[in-house]
Amino acid sequence: MKPFEFYKELYHKENERRQEVLNSLNIPIAVITAIASATYYFITTFDYETEPFLRAIFIGLISLSILSLLFAIYFLIRAFSDFTKGYEYSGIPYVKELFDWNKDLEDYYASIGQNIKEAKKHFENFLIENMVKHIDHNMYVNDKKHGFIYKSKKFLVLSIVFSLLILIPFGYNYFQKKDKVHKVELVEAKTIDDSENLIIVSKLDTIIHQINLNHCNYERQGQSTEEADSSSATSTER
Repeated sequence: MKPFEFYKELYHKENERRQEVLNSLNIPIAVITAIASATYYFITTFDYETEPFLRAIFIGLISLSILSLLFAIYFLIRAFSDFTKGYEYSGIPYVKELFDWNKDLEDYYASIGQNIKEAKKHFENFLIENMVKHIDHNMYVNDKKHGFIYKSKKFLVLSIVFSLLILIPFGYNYFQKKDKVHKVELVEAKTIDDSENLIIVSKLDTIIHQINLNHCNYERQGQSTEEADSSSATSTER
């Protein structure tokens, strides 16, 4: 294999690894989200009014799980952006710049009476030197990112192990947890004695009787008025 083809293949390979690094971040992010949700559920659901030994085991395991998760998040951030520094990839110049430089090189060799093949060889060596420099830099960046991702996954595995161990005290606590007792106070309805009932009924009868009496008096007064009017009309006719 020619040196140019060899370095060109390495150059493209490191660019592909760059995309692989970005794609490899998806799984750790999903796992971190799942572990964080499970941890929140464990913390908010666990009944801390339990045996001190069981509570101590739960708190110890949940603390180790959270600590491992924080380390995993830290290394994942380092793999993505390295905080404020960031990662910069390098590459060969733009095509127009390479084309102009190659053309100027051929013109120069032609002006001094050199063979154009020498100019092409010079240009190829220039490309190889540039590719080697950029391959070395990009390889360092990709290796560094892969290293941080590996550390992040290692702590994620530890966090998963601790989360699985948490299921033992959490499950025991969940199924043995006493149901909360809801106090219900029954208020007895106020009973009415028979004597009170008789008094109320008597008062109601009195009121009804008074109403009927008033109604009868009103009707009698009306009849008396009509008889008086009839008598007055008869006297006038006579």
